[in-house]
Amino acid sequence: MGQTAGGNAGVTAEANPASSNGEGLRQRKARLTWEAINRAARQLALERSLDDISVQEIAERANVSARTVFNYFPSKEDAVLGFREIALPPSAVRRFLDSSNCLFSDTAVLAFEALRENWADFATANVLGELLEKNPKLGRRLGKAAEQFDDKIKEVVLQRADDSFQAAVVTAIAGRLCGLCVEMWVRGGSVVGQRQILEEALEALHRSL
Repeated sequence: MGQTAGGNAGVTAEANPASSNGEGLRQRKARLTWEAINRAARQLALERSLDDISVQEIAERANVSARTVFNYFPSKEDAVLGFREIALPPSAVRRFLDSSNCLFSDTAVLAFEALRENWADFATANVLGELLEKNPKLGRRLGKAAEQFDDKIKEVVLQRADDSFQAAVVTAIAGRLCGLCVEMWVRGGSVVGQRQILEEALEALHRSL
């Protein structure tokens, strides 16, 4: 994560420089603040039980106010897990709707790109197991978020599917495949790209059909 569990998770440009061209100063500051709060919340949740952590402590670790924490996250659980308000990348949605390729493969790619957009940081996903072990209630929040995520994907898939049943089945299986790919990438610690793992998984699936 780039910080020790007891380190300062405050907002610093040096710790996490702008990664995208064209990012304005305001957007960059918002991103750094969001990342600092998420990092602080994760550090604290790894140190002790979530029930023993206050929003004020998260704010102090991130060098922001408690109000700022709530401006970015509605709850401690969301801050730890790094949940944004779920939104699908417009470019990914357009590619999906314009495509005439395999519905399942396109859905898996859409879900993967949306997961990458909404997940705090794939590189820190390997701490999720430890977080869930220390704080079981995070599992319930994770399950609720997964349902909301699937609903968003299914809304788009419905525009190409034959009916709602097909959309539900395709969305559920594609979502599970994406989750498996993330698990493989995290466990393997491989230099193989996340997207490459997805493509290899899709190829393996098609070979078995």
